[in-house]
Amino acid sequence: MSQAASRLSDLTSLITKGTTPSTLGLNFADAGVPFLRAQNLRDGRVDVDADPLFIPPETHKALARSRIVAGDILLSIAGTIGRAALVDDRWPELNCNQAVAIIRPTEKVDPKYLLHWLNSQGAVGQITKSEVTATISNLSLTQIGNLVVALPSLSEQRRIAAILDQADDLRRKRRESLELLEGLARVIFLEMFGDPVTNSRGWVICSFGEAGTLDRGVSKHRPRNDPTLLGGPYPLIQTGDIANCDGYVRSYNATYSEQGLKQSKLWPKGTLCITIAANIGNTGILAFDACFPDSVVGFTPNSAVRT
Repeated sequence: MSQAASRLSDLTSLITKGTTPSTLGLNFADAGVPFLRAQNLRDGRVDVDADPLFIPPETHKALARSRIVAGDILLSIAGTIGRAALVDDRWPELNCNQAVAIIRPTEKVDPKYLLHWLNSQGAVGQITKSEVTATISNLSLTQIGNLVVALPSLSEQRRIAAILDQADDLRRKRRESLELLEGLARVIFLEMFGDPVTNSRGWVICSFGEAGTLDRGVSKHRPRNDPTLLGGPYPLIQTGDIANCDGYVRSYNATYSEQGLKQSKLWPKGTLCITIAANIGNTGILAFDACFPDSVVGFTPNSAVRT
């Protein structure tokens, strides 16, 4: 079944953009009406707290063209192109600069559906083709109005928007959970080891080389992908295996044959692996004996250190 389509200008009662107060001789303020820029459009929402800027009520009144109301969709149109956000009713008054377009949908289109459509591959493709690149990328109001929107029935729009809202909520919660875990890891590290900058525990300080032995991986034969080197019983660890591990290298995607082992070296289980090429600086402890190429360094601690 073919899907209807319409130009964005036919689905809106207003497509405009803001103005920077200073260009009109007007002022900013320490508090008042939030004044939005592209950085305030995040994850489909308005984030007033992202580098906040304000204008006094009288300036807001003077900038009547760019007053924002609940239900408007904001789109970044200069510099960073294509960030979209739906305005809710948390802020009774908002305004914006010229890098932000204000799109006011009519009853022909569901605002949440339009927001998701603006983030779709179809919209992004049209926007990318419309960018004008000089000293800065920008999108004109005419180009925005000419965007062709896929337009199912209103009931179908709302159904699609509800599904995509749930997906966005899951992604947002997952990201927030990862951020919390990252913060927890830092807290646990400080609890266990103290502040490494100030050495709050007063521990003995030495160079990494003094704490053990560092040996670079070995892969002497060229070409390295010679079939005679591969396919045997000896695990071959690559930088990607270390970058994707959870602190312990528990899996591998390649193996060496007896011929491969002869031109390399087998490091024992418990070796700390450090990548020095491609994925630089990733670490992981071997959970089994393994070989690795010279893009990886193996660290063997001395008797005073544990991996």
